[in-house]
Amino acid sequence: MGQCVREVEVPAGPSTASPPSAAAPVEVSPRHAEGPTQAPKQVWSVDLGAVVYARPTLATDGQGRTVAYVGSHSGHFVGVVVDGAQAGTVVLEHWVDGIIWSTALVDEHGRVLFGADDDHLYAIDTVSGQLAWRTRLGECEPTRAPGPEGMRCDVDGGPSLGPDGDVYVGADGLYRVGDDGEVR
Repeated sequence: MGQCVREVEVPAGPSTASPPSAAAPVEVSPRHAEGPTQAPKQVWSVDLGAVVYARPTLATDGQGRTVAYVGSHSGHFVGVVVDGAQAGTVVLEHWVDGIIWSTALVDEHGRVLFGADDDHLYAIDTVSGQLAWRTRLGECEPTRAPGPEGMRCDVDGGPSLGPDGDVYVGADGLYRVGDDGEVR
């Protein structure tokens, strides 16, 4: 029922294709052939007090610095400069009442958005470091109940920016949230 089939002609017997030409040798750079000349070293570290599950989101801030935005299971969300003279410097810090599983999103207004298992989607202004808005998604009561019911509304997936500028994120369903924090 409804299967797509494509017929392919398979030649009988051994292949008659010519082997690759040996006339053009492959040139290997001595630098790459030897491998690293020094052991890697840690350049900087920031302790977030708990496990970091999501991948960091990299973005250029208003001062031209590359910043990694990431949250931890302690509810600690930070922006850390990743290179240059300020590498390892925390330039944004916010605490939420939940575990942060989601990868953050930097929107077109320079706000960083992320969800937490307290059933909220957060928007932090990256310039001021202040909470721009937070929106509760779902109607789970209480928000931190044990078991499946307490987890049903968690905003654990990373938000995605739609072509219309709205943010799409999952909780107990798929939500469309405007740049003002209102559920559409």
